[in-house]
Amino acid sequence: MKNRRKNKIGELIMTYPDWLNQPETPFLLIDEVRYKNNIERLYKHVENLGSYVRPHLKTLRSPEAARCLLKHSHSPATVSTLAEAEHFANIGYTDILYAVGISPHKLDRVANLIRQGITMHILLDTLEQAKAVREYAINHNVTFSSFIEVDCDGHRGGIPPESDELVDIAIMLQGKGTILTGLLAHAGESYHCHHIDELHKAAKAECDAIRRASERIRAHGISCSILSVGATPTAL
Repeated sequence: MKNRRKNKIGELIMTYPDWLNQPETPFLLIDEVRYKNNIERLYKHVENLGSYVRPHLKTLRSPEAARCLLKHSHSPATVSTLAEAEHFANIGYTDILYAVGISPHKLDRVANLIRQGITMHILLDTLEQAKAVREYAINHNVTFSSFIEVDCDGHRGGIPPESDELVDIAIMLQGKGTILTGLLAHAGESYHCHHIDELHKAAKAECDAIRRASERIRAHGISCSILSVGATPTAL
C-alpha cells in the first residue's frame, strides 16, 4: 500500500509506502529527483563563480547517495569523523578533508590513510596543533596537508584573520613534513539567518575573513593555494 501526498494546490508531489508512517528506527529519506536537481544547481552555481565544490558527507553518509554527489573517485569531499574518512576511502574516494580540529592522538589514523594513497587534509587553528603535527610528521616520515581554520563570525572554531597566531601557524607549517594547503572558513551563524539580506551578509563575512587571512599570510611570502568558504545557507 502506498500513500500519495499533495501540495497546497493539489499537485501530486511524492509517493511513499505505508511503512514510512511507523519506522522501526530513524533513517534518512531522500527525494531522489529533488536531490539530483539540487546537486546540479549547486555545482553549476559554484562553477560559474570559477570555483569547485567540496561537499560535506557527515549527514549524507550513504555510498549510493554519495555517488551522485561525488562524480569521480578523485572528487574532493569533506567529513567530520575519521570513521567517515576511512569508510569513503574504502569505497574508492581519494581526496578527503577531515574538517574537525586535529588532535594528536588521531594522527596515526590519518597517517594510515595517507600511506594507503589517500590525499588526506587536516584542519587546525592553534600553534600547539601545528607543532604536534610537525613533530609527528618528522618522527614518522609522513607529510600532512593542512588547512588553517579562520573564524568569520566570532562564534565557531577558527582563528581571527587579524590574529598574530595565524601567521605563526602558517610559518610552522612550512617545515619538513607539513604543507599549508589552504584556509577554511565556515559561517556557522548563517544557520540562524531568516532573511536573504542576512544570508548575503554572512556570505560576505566568510569571503572577507578568508581574503584578509590569505593576504596576511601571502605578505609573509607563504603560499596558500586553496581558499575554502561555504555553509549550506550561504552556498547559494
